[in-house]
Amino acid sequence: MAELWLICEGEPGSVDVALLKAIFTDVLAAEIIVKAGSGERGLGPIVRYLNKQDGARAAYVLDRDYLPRDKADASMTDGRPGFFWRRHSIENYLLPPPVILRAFQGLREQFQQKSASGRIPAWVATLPDDSGEVAEALRGCSRRKAAEEACRMATHRLWDSLPSTIGRPQRRIPRRVGSEDPNDWREALCLEADRVCQSAADTAACEHFRREAVSTLFDIAHAEITAETYLRDLEFLVDFHGKDLLGAFHQWLAPRKIPLSRPRLGNGLIRAAVDAYREDRTIYGSDDFRDVANGVRALAELEPLP
Repeated sequence: MAELWLICEGEPGSVDVALLKAIFTDVLAAEIIVKAGSGERGLGPIVRYLNKQDGARAAYVLDRDYLPRDKADASMTDGRPGFFWRRHSIENYLLPPPVILRAFQGLREQFQQKSASGRIPAWVATLPDDSGEVAEALRGCSRRKAAEEACRMATHRLWDSLPSTIGRPQRRIPRRVGSEDPNDWREALCLEADRVCQSAADTAACEHFRREAVSTLFDIAHAEITAETYLRDLEFLVDFHGKDLLGAFHQWLAPRKIPLSRPRLGNGLIRAAVDAYREDRTIYGSDDFRDVANGVRALAELEPLP
């Protein structure tokens, strides 16, 4: 069988690596090697290198960020060696209320096992154990982050909506002119400056950048993510910046005198997410981990996992 690789964002020991390794090994038995590729730009070259090696098939997976959901869906089955998570980022898979409650229960059990005298810190008893309380706490985090998230969503929608004739001004070195004459190279530099000015002028003149149009984009996004049904169904757990949302939930714990460090909370949530996914593969709605694994297997023409 081909040696299968999945390159993910982050560094060794990141949430991406820890969660994927645990699920691919302990739950799916996918026989896929998971490695960190650092930033998004580094993943493609690593995958291309691995795919040139005998007996290896490799792919990479990226955060969806603010791409439309249907683009992430399409990436799972389009036959290309690149996938997008259906949720904003890997941290979003740590935040469903059942995962959080399982993590808190794990903390209680740890203290109970370690405490020979039976004395357990008082704050352990204040850890939430009600799904409704956790869900409402997450909704509160969502409301506080709504304006920022609407701005981010609208920014991406703005760039995505631009006509193909509108370019983004970029810095670049003038093209080679095949000459040693200073006049020719001076002209090349002037032409490059003209290109940047024209590109900027075209962009500035585009109606999409008018204040009224941009304000409308923001208002539409803000209305979507503050709608009653969006909050009720916890849709923000799919779309919002996962690391920021996790940070907001960590801050929610602080006034309750729960002295959990961010790393300790994160590690507990990773373990809980693995256990929750093992117990209920539908916990996230779609089975994203299986679909990514099967995408890698399809590249090697292997049978899909059930």
